Amino acid sequence: MNYFILLFSGSFFILLNTTLPAQAPGYLGKRLSLHADLMAFPALGGPTAGNRGSVFYGENGGGFAFNWKAGASLDYVVSRKRQVRLLLDLIKTGMSETYYTPSNSALVDGQNDSHDLFFNLNGVSLGLGTRGYNLKKGALAPLGPYVGWSLRYTMITGEILDKRTNYAFRGPHAPLGLDLKTNRFSLGYSFGSTLIVADNIILDFGANFNADIPIANEALNALNYGDEFPAPFEPSGDYVKDNNRRYDKDVAFRVFKQSLFFFHVGAGFLIH
Repeated sequence: MNYFILLFSGSFFILLNTTLPAQAPGYLGKRLSLHADLMAFPALGGPTAGNRGSVFYGENGGGFAFNWKAGASLDYVVSRKRQVRLLLDLIKTGMSETYYTPSNSALVDGQNDSHDLFFNLNGVSLGLGTRGYNLKKGALAPLGPYVGWSLRYTMITGEILDKRTNYAFRGPHAPLGLDLKTNRFSLGYSFGSTLIVADNIILDFGANFNADIPIANEALNALNYGDEFPAPFEPSGDYVKDNNRRYDKDVAFRVFKQSLFFFHVGAGFLIH
């Protein structure tokens, strides 16, 4: 994790230094700004953290709800049309999945206990991004229409909130052995427009697309070559290892669906 932070910080300052010669004064000479964003979209692909949405766990869930993500950024204008950004996001959602463990019965081999689980997934993302402002439409960074790209590294921690187990036989029973920590890289694309009020306050309205990089690659292979999606993996014979591989993939798909598209609104303040 420390190596990632060092690499992340170094990349930002290298990008900043290499673009400074083309620097423009920004808005009234102010180039540095601090932003907060809220991103939301109706929950269609899985349960929220409160077990709401069109897909839910158990009998006591469902109903209309929003997937959401909260973010903050430190932005710096490096030219008339370019802005670089340090990004921090918080994400929270739910996941419902079934996992299996050996029954450990000495009488019958190959029988499994099944565990229906409801998780809360909490994630923190660090990212590096850039926005390009359209000069032909009257924009001048950080004001006006823009398109943006971002690369994010997300650290996701799961918590089992509910567990319903069907035992194949009476004990003993094998533990689940799940490691509830997962790390993912994602690529983001955004578009929108900013307004500046009272020469200091920035209002931001737009939309975001986000794609987990390995999952998106699997989807493209399935589309282009007819591969199975999601891609299966061969069991290793170690149920703990296999459950953890599957858990990582399940988390990746849940966060992929949760974050695929958002509308966003934000506000910022020009600092310097």
